[in-house]
Amino acid sequence: MAHGTPDWGLTAGMVTTHQLTDLAELAARLESVDRFDRRGDVIAVSSFEDGLAAFGTVISVGGSADLTAALVRSGAFAGRLRHDGSAGASAGLFLRTAYPVLSRFGGEISFNVDSTIQDIVFSLSLSDGTTEKFFTLKWVAATETLQVRNAAGAYVDLLTGVDLVGPGAGYQTIKLVADFSFDAWVRVLLNNRSAVPSVGSFAQAAAAIAPYLALALTATGNGGAAAGQVYTDDWIMTQNEPA
Repeated sequence: MAHGTPDWGLTAGMVTTHQLTDLAELAARLESVDRFDRRGDVIAVSSFEDGLAAFGTVISVGGSADLTAALVRSGAFAGRLRHDGSAGASAGLFLRTAYPVLSRFGGEISFNVDSTIQDIVFSLSLSDGTTEKFFTLKWVAATETLQVRNAAGAYVDLLTGVDLVGPGAGYQTIKLVADFSFDAWVRVLLNNRSAVPSVGSFAQAAAAIAPYLALALTATGNGGAAAGQVYTDDWIMTQNEPA
């Protein structure tokens, strides 16, 4: 019996269309939020279409977090972190999920920054039930640097010349990838730039908290009296990231 495909099947020549054999590409064409970097297996995703119920908040005096339709990357809604212009006013969101086994994990966030922001802290963290480990980056507006936090808790430059506020900047996307099995940084992707931190092990803290994987963003205003905000959308956490 003959095998294969019929003459009019997948191997037939096409004029106005082309073959699509990549399922990740198919998902992207169906408006998946996972379009920036498709490596890794998704274990948690939120595009704020169901509001802020899945998120925790960390809010200082003068800060707030809400849902908005004013500026989105996908869907109808995004999150918004606001400050009132007072010194030290900040607002943060975090998303937590359980993880099946330790592996290389990734955390991706898209965001939009205005000129009133002093800094933004991004964190991918993990608790194994005894210890919390933090893979933390900070973008500093005044110096246009992306910094990484070392084991001693100090921030050191990772990327320079990082302007996230320029005219028409739109949404930016950052992805942190870390191997929590060996406490090793794997890579950082920020738009079209990439880097591998070389500052040793993660910052850690003892904590009697159930195991979790968490992704977080915190924005602080520059205290210049003008209120402002950071919009954020399309949060993704992955496991089994390649090296």
